Amino acid sequence: MHNKGAVAVWAPTGLSFPYGHQLLMSAFYKEIFEKGNDELGMATTAAKINTFSLNNSLQELVETYILFGDPATRVPVAAKP
Repeated sequence: MHNKGAVAVWAPTGLSFPYGHQLLMSAFYKEIFEKGNDELGMATTAAKINTFSLNNSLQELVETYILFGDPATRVPVAAKP
């Protein structure tokens, strides 16, 4: 037994187009690595809001992505030099 697993997973519960996934993931990474929003729940919610505001036809994509884990989990990000 390896005793390994995920702390949290943020993934879609259905099918959608890759274009929307790219927008959503870019917004998520910006929240964490550029804006310093290291709390998963806040970062995923902000990414969804940002993506929807860019293109409201992606509503279904935003609705199908879920965070499976504790939304208060913080991502350990190294400080910028």
